[in-house]
Amino acid sequence: MSGWETTRLSKHFILLDFMADHAIYKSRIGLLFDQHWNSGYQQIAEQVCVDLLEPMIEAFGLFSVADAFWPQVIEQADKKAHAGSRFGPKHRWQDGEATVDIALWDLVDKGITGKALKDRIESLAYIAACRDRVITYPNTEFACVTWKKAGAKKGGSYLTSKKQSLRAHHIRVGRSFCLLDFCRNAAALEAGQRMVPPVDKDTADYKPITQEEVARACAALLDPLVARLGRVSVIRGIEAAGFASDAEAAAHHWDDPARPCRIKAVLPQGTEAKEAKAMLDGQPGVEALEFWEHPSEASALSLTFRPDQVSRLAVPPRGLRPVYG
Repeated sequence: MSGWETTRLSKHFILLDFMADHAIYKSRIGLLFDQHWNSGYQQIAEQVCVDLLEPMIEAFGLFSVADAFWPQVIEQADKKAHAGSRFGPKHRWQDGEATVDIALWDLVDKGITGKALKDRIESLAYIAACRDRVITYPNTEFACVTWKKAGAKKGGSYLTSKKQSLRAHHIRVGRSFCLLDFCRNAAALEAGQRMVPPVDKDTADYKPITQEEVARACAALLDPLVARLGRVSVIRGIEAAGFASDAEAAAHHWDDPARPCRIKAVLPQGTEAKEAKAMLDGQPGVEALEFWEHPSEASALSLTFRPDQVSRLAVPPRGLRPVYG
């Protein structure tokens, strides 16, 4: 089992949560944990979570991570990537700086986006000592927040435009999830295997894919659990056909809503598996449910469900349709 999956950083986060950007999964570069992670990264990652992100969860609610840690080997392979020389070490999480792009769903549902979102983050006094820049964009739910080890300067800005192709983190599939949340996979990182569904195209051409439909059903099952227990970390969700050869592989393809699909996830540290079991057991569409103690110092669950039998939300939350940044 990979250290990307088992390294616990704080109550709500394991290291795999920050291996998020679509380009990492498209790179075809195998990221072996022991070759790309060290004590310096570990110290920064823990401080980012404890000093910055956990207080933001307490103040603003749960969020999805859209982009975070870029091992330098990824930058070298993609010279056009936005984590390149323009942003220096921030996405490489070194030299006392680390940047995380997040979607603050609870604030978005209240209509707080763009400059109002930046103002809200900067108003949080008890992260001011470690918060550097905050960048937000008009009419989007995303905020780019930089943690700095000492002497944080308020260098954030509000940008008037942001143009890019549609990516998996732009597609919101539930109250607490975007499509990318279901794509993280430690084995895929180490194998250099692409797991993100092919949605990175011009927004005008996008039509919902099957994996999105299945992800909406999965989110409908998990959202009440997340609301009560806290953020869950997906460790095995959508997998590319042909990636895994085990008996469970077909259930992770998510290519047919009429067949059983499976997800594996880690609960927040310190929460009870029995409470999660009580919330999920017997729900429409749930076919099997298992729990075990995960090496990340928390309980993990395996949920098998039939997407076409899951009770969906009667009224979609704000932004449930694809949101373009």
